[in-house]
Amino acid sequence: MIKTFVLDTNVLLHDPESMYSFQENNIVIPMGVIEELDGFKRANDERGRSARLIARRLDGLRRKGKLSEGVKLKSGGTLRIDVGQREDVPPEFSVSQMDGHLHYQGHQPAHQGGCPRYRDAGL
Repeated sequence: MIKTFVLDTNVLLHDPESMYSFQENNIVIPMGVIEELDGFKRANDERGRSARLIARRLDGLRRKGKLSEGVKLKSGGTLRIDVGQREDVPPEFSVSQMDGHLHYQGHQPAHQGGCPRYRDAGL
């Protein structure tokens, strides 16, 4: 069964290669996570180095196709950047915080026959 994993900023910063660790499963990175990573790129610490590495990896994948539509990974899975708007998230998912948005993103595939898995360091 193919699963969908929604990756959080902390997971990516902790292991910039984590997006390649899910074999043939689907990886979703919400646009809000990309925006948070962008804020770390200027730092001269480990988080900054990780954010810059992630940006380079995503740029490389962008050459394969539109990230918003999903691109194939060498592992056999797909990676997709979810560009959905936070305003589209129902109030019960607490859109005032990124975690609520992440939970909503993970909940979406479940309605479409997928099986969401969360990769959030705080969960």
